[in-house]
Amino acid sequence: MTTSADISAITYREATVDDLEAIATLYTHHWCNLVPDPADKMLAARMCVLAPLLRSPLTIVAELDGAVVGVCMGCVTHDGHVPEDARWRPAFDETLALATERAKTADKALEGQLFGDMREFAKADEFIATGSEYAQAQLNLFMVEPWLIGAGLGGELFGRMRGLLREGGATRFFLMTDTESNFAYYEHRGMVRIWERYDVPGDPTSWGALMYGGEL
Repeated sequence: MTTSADISAITYREATVDDLEAIATLYTHHWCNLVPDPADKMLAARMCVLAPLLRSPLTIVAELDGAVVGVCMGCVTHDGHVPEDARWRPAFDETLALATERAKTADKALEGQLFGDMREFAKADEFIATGSEYAQAQLNLFMVEPWLIGAGLGGELFGRMRGLLREGGATRFFLMTDTESNFAYYEHRGMVRIWERYDVPGDPTSWGALMYGGEL
């Protein structure tokens, strides 16, 4: 998809705790499509954005006319560990409790939406602990409004985050994604696939979790 939207009026700033609902709503514009109930969908979206927010002291939001239209979250790791942004801890703990209770009666699709990203970050933490040259920093979540895809907003956010990671002392970074996301975006920016796992081993046509590494 491409667009001729003008992004010159978009402003960029650090995320605040007041942005949670807007970021979660933006998440539903891309994911949670298998969750029909609106309340369940927002619960899953909050869970899926709070998990990366908690590990992203570096979070940039893009704002247009007072609305959040893009976000990029990242962190520089330290001694094999991810730093915590404590601002998000109360909301995360509250949402985790609600999600854990809801999962007791949830179907497989909803349970996967509630906790799939946390399992992904567990894999990321294993990778960070290896001390790989790419484990110096992580991009934890990156998304823009669908109607702005192709306008250059993604490239601007991506570039700003890379700059922050460099300022934090990192020279390389990595990210987790999957085959249902636009992973080609990262390949076009020179990142290389450094790990993959498919639901059907050896079958790249099945759903797969992917890891990419890149230079800063």
